[in-house]
Formats: sequence, structure tokens, C-alpha cells
Amino acid sequence: MENPLNLISFILYIVLAITAATLIEYFVSTLPPIDHEQRCSRCSSVTSRVSFGYCRSCSRWYRRRFPFLAAVSLVAVLLLATVQSSPANFVIGFVVSTYLAIVTLIDIDYHLIQHKTALFGIILAGFFGAILHKFPSTVVGGAIGIIVMGFFYLLGRVYAAYKNKRQKISGPDALDEALGFGDVSLAAVLGFLLGHALILKALLIGILLAGLYSIAIVALMLLKKDFDDSKTIPYGPFLVLGALLVFFPF
Repeated sequence: MENPLNLISFILYIVLAITAATLIEYFVSTLPPIDHEQRCSRCSSVTSRVSFGYCRSCSRWYRRRFPFLAAVSLVAVLLLATVQSSPANFVIGFVVSTYLAIVTLIDIDYHLIQHKTALFGIILAGFFGAILHKFPSTVVGGAIGIIVMGFFYLLGRVYAAYKNKRQKISGPDALDEALGFGDVSLAAVLGFLLGHALILKALLIGILLAGLYSIAIVALMLLKKDFDDSKTIPYGPFLVLGALLVFFPF
């Protein structure tokens, strides 16, 4: 006979997964500024910003991200329940994972990490970081994140300024820096969360993954004979992935 506690736990995990997916979809839809109407890709009807990809006019899913998020969230919750040794660590992992998923999807959709989102993350990560590895390690980790990614941010600005000056480009056509200051803010969040012992490893993994992805993109553009050196990638997802790989001992 099945243990009823296991069944109740699984139902709770499903509820948590749906909650996480709902929060992620809601904040990804409402936090970034949007200056145009959202329309259903099937019937072209105007939809609400918080439609979760479902069109009431044609009664169809025009974007299936929410069901996918719910499925991924369930897998993540089950993994958390497996690897975390205490309820407190499970709660921290759940909240942190949900926040990082929101940041990641916004960066993928809009190439944007907002200051208000980063500020909330700094407060959240600072609180959890102090619980996980004491306050000094938390502060030092955040400082390391700012210094390392700040260096790459300034390097990108110098390169962009040099390239624009050399090619005499200005205004909206000017080349932007590869890294935005939002990436520096995200590195601070991850530093507060991971502490001084893990942040360098996380950043190294994230930078290497972003580099490999960039090489693949460049190779693909060369194969298509459509090379564009102004094309940029969102760095946030790679930094988050590097942090998750060192934060959770999967």
C-alpha cells in the first residue's frame, strides 16, 4: 500500500511547481516596460500582458511557455526535495530558483536586467547568504562579483567606444557594450548568495559557457555568410547557470 505521506508530499510539490510557474510568468510579463500591444500569434487578437499564453478569443494556447514552466518547475522542486537536507534549505532553494528564473527569462526576452529586480535580488541574496555562510563571506562574495563583472563591463564599454570612434558611428546605430550594468548587478546578487568561496567558480563557469555559446553563434553566422559583430547575447542566463551548478550539488 502506498504511503499517504508520499502522496501528500507529491501533491504539495505539484502545488509549489504551479505556484513557481505562475509567479515566473506573471513577473516576466509585467516587470519589463512594454510599449506595444501583445497579440495572439494565431488569431491576432489583443491579449492581456498576463494571459499566460492563452487566447480567450480563439480558445487556444498561442505560447506554450506556461505549461513548459510548470513541468520544469516540478522537476526542479523534486530535485530540491532530493538534495536539500532540511526544510529551511528547501525553502531557500525554492525562492532563489524562482527569482533567478524570472531574471533569466526577462534577460532572454528583452536583453534586460532591471535595477529594481537586481536590488530586490541583492536584499534577498544578502539575507539568505548571511544564513548560509555568515555575513562577512556574503559581503566579500558580493564585492568579488561586482569587481569581476565590473571589469568586463568597463572593458566592453572601452571596446564599444573605440569601435564607434573608428567607424565614426553615433546615435542609435552606435555599437553597444556586450555587457550591461545589469549583468554587474546580477553578479553582485550571485556573490551575496554564494559567498566568497564559490562566486569566482560560478562566474568562471558562466563566462566559459557564454564564450562557448558566442563561438557557436559566430560559427553559425559565418556558415550562413551573415556575420554581424554588433550582435549581442544575454549574459544573465549563463551567469545564473554557473551559479546554479555550484549552488546545488546535483
